[in-house]
Amino acid sequence: MRTIVSSVPSFVSLFALAACGGPLPTRTPAASVPSTTGEPATASAPVSIGDVAAREGGLTALGGGRNRDTSGGFESAMMGPLIAEQLDKSFPVKFDGVLREWHGRVQAKTVISGNGDAAGLAAAIQYDESKIYLGVEVIDPRFSRTSQYKETEDHATFLIAFPTPSGPKGYQVGLFAGKPGELRGIVKWLSGPQKGKEIAGTKIVEAPTSSGYTFEAVVPWSAFPEAQSIRVGLRGQLRYSDMGSSNVISTGPGDSATPSTWSPLPTSPERAVIEGLLAPKGMTSQVPRMDLYADVGGDGMKERISIFDRYLTICGPGYRGGNQFYFRELAGDLSRIDAQDLTGRAKEELVLRQTIKNGDLARERLEVWSVGNDEPTTLFSHEIAISSGHKRLSNSVRLGRKEIEVSTEPAKEWDATTFRDATDADGALLLPWGSVKSRTYKFDGTRFSPASEVTQKATGQTTIVASKPAELAPPKDLPTPEVKKNTDLSHQVFEQYKKDRNVPDSLKPKTDLQVQVDGDARPERAVLIGKDLVVFGPGFAGGNRYAFLTLAQFADANDIQELTARDMTGSGRANLVVRGSSYVSAQTGAPVRVDLLVVYAVNDGSISRVFAIETGRQQGDKRVQGLVQFIPSRSGRGFDIDASAGIAKGWTKDSYPWHEDSNANNSSSIEPLVFPWSATKSVRYTWNGKEFAR
Repeated sequence: MRTIVSSVPSFVSLFALAACGGPLPTRTPAASVPSTTGEPATASAPVSIGDVAAREGGLTALGGGRNRDTSGGFESAMMGPLIAEQLDKSFPVKFDGVLREWHGRVQAKTVISGNGDAAGLAAAIQYDESKIYLGVEVIDPRFSRTSQYKETEDHATFLIAFPTPSGPKGYQVGLFAGKPGELRGIVKWLSGPQKGKEIAGTKIVEAPTSSGYTFEAVVPWSAFPEAQSIRVGLRGQLRYSDMGSSNVISTGPGDSATPSTWSPLPTSPERAVIEGLLAPKGMTSQVPRMDLYADVGGDGMKERISIFDRYLTICGPGYRGGNQFYFRELAGDLSRIDAQDLTGRAKEELVLRQTIKNGDLARERLEVWSVGNDEPTTLFSHEIAISSGHKRLSNSVRLGRKEIEVSTEPAKEWDATTFRDATDADGALLLPWGSVKSRTYKFDGTRFSPASEVTQKATGQTTIVASKPAELAPPKDLPTPEVKKNTDLSHQVFEQYKKDRNVPDSLKPKTDLQVQVDGDARPERAVLIGKDLVVFGPGFAGGNRYAFLTLAQFADANDIQELTARDMTGSGRANLVVRGSSYVSAQTGAPVRVDLLVVYAVNDGSISRVFAIETGRQQGDKRVQGLVQFIPSRSGRGFDIDASAGIAKGWTKDSYPWHEDSNANNSSSIEPLVFPWSATKSVRYTWNGKEFAR
């Protein structure tokens, strides 16, 4: 089998879209001077996701974690002692009452009543699309059972709660193991209007042990009405009641009648957020300062949108396969986030308000994001306020179905003679003394475009002016080809790649996508494994070859944060977008972290870079952060890349130690940061058939 090897570009790196702030990890890079166009130095890896996974016995979101003993794991604001693992189909539950194929169990260490000495419990939870599976080990030599299955008998209880607008809605499920050959076990409600009744679709199978018994139970998600739309933000625990000794022990504390006191019960996408973002950044103790549940993804389930400090995260059972998540470090301070169906696609868009401060000047911007099953796309972005002390200019915004109206508001302590800030860019604040009193934007299938204006004259009279027809209905954007989780496409080709590259079977792909990127209409597999980007498939290069690109400029694979697919160029085929950070040493001071975004195209069996931009730079506690967004192009095909000024901490125009790059578009350059003090506040790059040009 012949291997296609594409050349490595001069600076292959990634970034997390306006992401990856926080303290700089300790590095030992080779000596070099930081540059947006030079190659970053090789560096040793810090404590990372892999280290956390190793301590925990493997990371389920990355293919490990089967045999982790969760009783020794860490807890966080989002994670209690008990977790819900997505069922690995390679290890199905056999339902014989024996827990051989189960991962490590959590011990019940909380005594609810009694002294807790006479009984013990250890439990684990798994789930798939339709069922919740419980694996429980009970220590109770005096276990007794009658045919009554009353709460006065020995039994276990599964408590689970779902988030609702009025607070967590809790359920109590009784698990009554039977006696082999004598009595069957049952699962019944211990609370609610159906209390005492057996739950339809449930099953429990027990097996005796020398000190008690083990059992496996299954409860359908359909037993809980809320589970039909939400499976994140859960709370729960397992308890055992040894009625002979009046002992009740639990995997966590809380009042059984008050679900808000129960410990968090994270599912796999939430655990990925904890282990992939919060743990490496030392943020596991942080409670989300904002939590929103909304159906913004690709299926009918709600996603969890959380804000930790400056990080926005999105996760959910149907988002990115249910075991990956998205995060972005926001350039400004988020004051509000809402969800609303603004496009009529039966999904909710995210509406964000964030403020970016530069000295005494604060600028507030409203954005509308469409999420789908990938990273968010900005459908609308408009500045809505500028303030400095008591001075303020603001716009009011009316959000409606497929329509957004922005209108001027009276100024406070500013007028046309004292306000000197330029506001003539796209999406700039409407000024009360300007020619436009209000502007209406309509959704054209890809974005909210200007549709009409109300102009104002010096006399205060107004005139409605309609936009040109071309602005009302630009050509429809070509959607990105469908992106799926890997379905083992061209397995033999991938195995040949691993053999050729001496890749051990223990190294699992960080990202494995199935999407059309080249060749015929059949999809390819795009795999990020270690530091290699690999592409192959039945319609790729004859179906028996692969292309790979080694991201050699990264000192560690953990610095490569994400691989996604999106039709950036409007070709009808997806481009590959990689993000991450590279570390270089400076002549003075701490090492420098450089965050980048790189876009690749796959053509005729080879991988080539078509765009790269620096999005952030940090040295010690000093950081400058740009804002980079994908915006549907004016041509209606593909996306433009908008780079805007973000925020600087610890640096000013005079103290920033490097020159401000202004390199022009060319095939070897990395586009520069846009600084708060840059003369140009934003740059828009558009695909011209060969490159993304300004």
